[in-house]
Amino acid sequence: MIIDTRIRPPYKGFTAGKDSLIHNFEHATKWSGMFGGHAAPSVRTHSLDDCLAEMDAAGIDFAIAPGRKGQDHMWVDNQDVVDLTEDYPDRFAGIASIFPEDPMEYNLEQIKKYCIDGPLLGVSLETGLVADVEGATPRFVDDHKFWPIYELCEKHGVVVSFTHNAPAYPDTSGSDPVRLKHIYDDFPRLKTLLVHGCWPHVNEIAAYLFLNKNVMVQPDFYIMNTAGWRGYVDSANYMNPGNYVFASSYPLGDMSVLVDYYLNCGFLDHILPRIMYQNAADFFNLDASKLKRLPGSPVADDFDIA
Repeated sequence: MIIDTRIRPPYKGFTAGKDSLIHNFEHATKWSGMFGGHAAPSVRTHSLDDCLAEMDAAGIDFAIAPGRKGQDHMWVDNQDVVDLTEDYPDRFAGIASIFPEDPMEYNLEQIKKYCIDGPLLGVSLETGLVADVEGATPRFVDDHKFWPIYELCEKHGVVVSFTHNAPAYPDTSGSDPVRLKHIYDDFPRLKTLLVHGCWPHVNEIAAYLFLNKNVMVQPDFYIMNTAGWRGYVDSANYMNPGNYVFASSYPLGDMSVLVDYYLNCGFLDHILPRIMYQNAADFFNLDASKLKRLPGSPVADDFDIA
């Protein structure tokens, strides 16, 4: 079984037509090329059927689709994410999104509506990725402006997702795990998903995981040929096997390329199922045994296929 924890499919607001940079072939090619990969073929077609076929070809049984309200012309209405999960319940779960500059009362209402009282598994908060949004101020995740969000999410077990790598913030200290400590000093039970794996602070996040197991690291394509990438593998293999998840970051990464890389980059055989599906299922409270699975998965699971 494989659970991909980050797919932005060509569906409704995820594409936003030609203006959505992540679904622009040239943009996707540029980003994936920096890591030795290539853009997914379906980025050219903007076809959800093609995306689903690529999931099948890569052996991805189930995926989590996070919304975004921020830069790169990404502004996904939370109802679009709900619609995706209702139209394709066997393939997708979703994560809501809020815009950090919106009024706090409105953002808390969105979390209540779509996560606490609704079907979405968490909320995406892009505190730094707002550079091309007029009037918005890039901030670090430990800005006390966001404390009411963390308080509500901790109370109700809602996962908070950040794009958490150096380029996502005003300076490279943004993805330093010290900033997470500032949050967890006040919210020790908060669950956070760290998109792009805290890069380049690969070793620092490995050390931080000794102290806080509520953090899930999502290296996605930052595990491919980046400075320090081996640290993710070593950390998962020995010190922190329960704190890393697979993600293709489609459409910026080709799903088959990412799956093949994760299967062959050095994760130990008994650790690989944790990375590819078990940790994600545990973190998001998914019953993996009840998810519809493709035949012939490259990652063995413990379930009998009916």
